[in-house]
Amino acid sequence: MADQKYAAALDVGTSSVRFIVFQHDGTVAASVAQEVPTATPQPGWVEQDAEAVLQACVAVMAAGVAAAEAEASIAPEAIGCVGVTNHRESTVAWSAASGQPLAPMIIWSDVRTAAIVDRIAAEAGGERALAAITGLPMSTYFSAFKMRWLLENVPAVADAAADGDLRLSTVDAFVIARLTSGDVYVSDVTNASRTCLMDLSSLKWSSEALELFDLPPTALPTIVSSAEEYGRIDPAVVPDLAHVPLAGCLGDQQAALVGQRCFAAGLAKNTYGTGCFMLLNVGTTPRFSSAGLLGTVAYQLGPDAPVHYALEGSVAVAGLGVRWARDNLGIIDSPKQINELATAVDDTAGVVFVPAFSGLLRRTGLRTLAAHIARAILEAPCFRTAEVLVAMAADAPDVALSSLRVDGGMAASDLLLQTQADLIGIPVERPAMLETTALGAAFAAGLATGVWASPDAFAAATESQLTIVAPSYAETDSVAVAAIASRKAAWTHAVAQAKLPADYDEAASDAIKAQLADQIEVAQALQLLLASESEANNEYAMTKVPELEAQVAAARREADALRSQVATADASAREVTAAKSELEARLEVEVKNVAQLTGQVEAQSQVLAALAARYKALEKEAGEHRTAAADAAAAVDRMTAELETAARAVHSANKDVVSHAALAAAAHTRALVALGGLGVALTAGLGLFLRFRR
Repeated sequence: MADQKYAAALDVGTSSVRFIVFQHDGTVAASVAQEVPTATPQPGWVEQDAEAVLQACVAVMAAGVAAAEAEASIAPEAIGCVGVTNHRESTVAWSAASGQPLAPMIIWSDVRTAAIVDRIAAEAGGERALAAITGLPMSTYFSAFKMRWLLENVPAVADAAADGDLRLSTVDAFVIARLTSGDVYVSDVTNASRTCLMDLSSLKWSSEALELFDLPPTALPTIVSSAEEYGRIDPAVVPDLAHVPLAGCLGDQQAALVGQRCFAAGLAKNTYGTGCFMLLNVGTTPRFSSAGLLGTVAYQLGPDAPVHYALEGSVAVAGLGVRWARDNLGIIDSPKQINELATAVDDTAGVVFVPAFSGLLRRTGLRTLAAHIARAILEAPCFRTAEVLVAMAADAPDVALSSLRVDGGMAASDLLLQTQADLIGIPVERPAMLETTALGAAFAAGLATGVWASPDAFAAATESQLTIVAPSYAETDSVAVAAIASRKAAWTHAVAQAKLPADYDEAASDAIKAQLADQIEVAQALQLLLASESEANNEYAMTKVPELEAQVAAARREADALRSQVATADASAREVTAAKSELEARLEVEVKNVAQLTGQVEAQSQVLAALAARYKALEKEAGEHRTAAADAAAAVDRMTAELETAARAVHSANKDVVSHAALAAAAHTRALVALGGLGVALTAGLGLFLRFRR
């Protein structure tokens, strides 16, 4: 259909931004990505240049429109809406007047606010003092603490607050405002719910939280739903998307929940990335966790639509364990090999991988193969996911989990899906496109603008892309159920063994005590072995100490110099990268301008060529007309001469005619007189004749 419209999404991630145009069945028509650099200027600090992120967004949007036309024949005007999704909790301080950032964007994982968290928690009466309002504990993750830090530590932010020029927001509000040239300042309910400032029940900024954090309410955006038209893209910002509605917005994990079509209570999604992020749709009533989970908004698909809430839990290590297997164990060369290696065996042979800092392996032995370890690494996030689901069931006992929908890089593993289904006893569903975050944002925008009529229509259009993995056993199979229970018990035991003794009371397990005793015994044996070394070796070692100390000092100095060089190189590299990005962006603009000018010149050349041809034709035609006119003039001259001769002849003839006419008239008169006399004579003669005849 000529008037068919397509939905697109701007996905603002921590490491990259993407612009994706979707077909109506949820498949990707075109996708363009650009990396964005992250800086760590101090230990625990993680930040980005907000302006650079915004310019990257503009660049991928322009490139994505061109890609959609080139790769899928989707014209720019056929893109009917754009949705935005973003990394949550990250915070931007910027000027309301200019739109320019006042400080670097503080990323969600930044922990510089730890002291502020402790201070405010103490003032409020504990880290869960606001949990009954916001659903969140006090943590360095959440935006309110970042906002407080910016006000206390960045003079430009404090000055803007004093002048009434300050805006404090999550990433979504900053991006939407800049794409509309400052006309719109909004944040959707999912992003607002991650600030530790929003009341989950009223969907308004909590006055109690604002007072506790001492934040100016005027600096915060208006809270809106996840699917409505917020504003239109300014033609000056992205010309190819001029006036296209920005009509959807969701935080990244909520966007994945929507992209996975989890529109009913009891449906959950789990993203297997570096870690795992799981959200369970718990319906239209907010839940406040007592099991260490987060209460949050799942989505609100329209200003008048009901709000759906979620419980969220996370697993610290998933894909990170695969990376550890590559970098520390060396049993694989790339993350993709983990699944192939793990499927080479039927089980882990009792090996359990407990992700603890760099990873702990339990119950390994001489018969342990690399494949057993690989399989244990794949199973670890599945066990942790099962534990999170148990916590969710405790917080929402009335919500029965019916399906777990998965995405993320590790979800490509069929073995992981089967393991997860077996451990939780319900089907696991995987979409063909594992990166569902952007799809969720595109759907929200498409729902608001009519690309999809309803959530059910969207689900029906995209359901054919699913792979469904059911548990490999029946609930009535007591042997299989017992085997699963045994595996869970082995996992729980391994986790308990991995904990430090300080975590235990007097009733700590005998197994851990025995393990510690073994370790002490080994240490004592090593000490005896060292003590038994010969005196000569000890003396020799002592003579080497000064030399070794000098070498160590020299090595330290060299290392310090290298670190300084690396820091300088890193700074230079960042400057070069920023300059390169700026030059590339400017070059792209200039290339477009040159292309436009070239097109205009070519068009003008064609017009001039046509005019030249027309001029030649007209000139030829004018020459012909001039020749014809000259011939006509000569003919007119001849005709004029002939007419003058004829006129003289006529004039002469007229004189002759007049003369002859006068003579004729006189003769005529004489004839008439003669005839009159003849008549008289005849009359007289006739009278005489008649008289004589009588």
